[in-house]
Amino acid sequence: MLRNTVTDADRDTSTQTFQVCTTNADGTPDAAIDLAGPGPNGVLVSPYAASGGLAKGPVPYGILPSS
Repeated sequence: MLRNTVTDADRDTSTQTFQVCTTNADGTPDAAIDLAGPGPNGVLVSPYAASGGLAKGPVPYGILPSS
């Protein structure tokens, strides 16, 4: 489960988009991982969440490699 605290200056609800990338040895982003989500390139989009609340993006089992 990916989570992010929603912050909106107008206290509006919003969705959050989650993307996960592999990294190079120096820590810079490399390749995006397809999270099997409905967004472009498989990104996950959370349901609407209130400002100050947690937006959640469930990742299907087996999508993220364990290390």
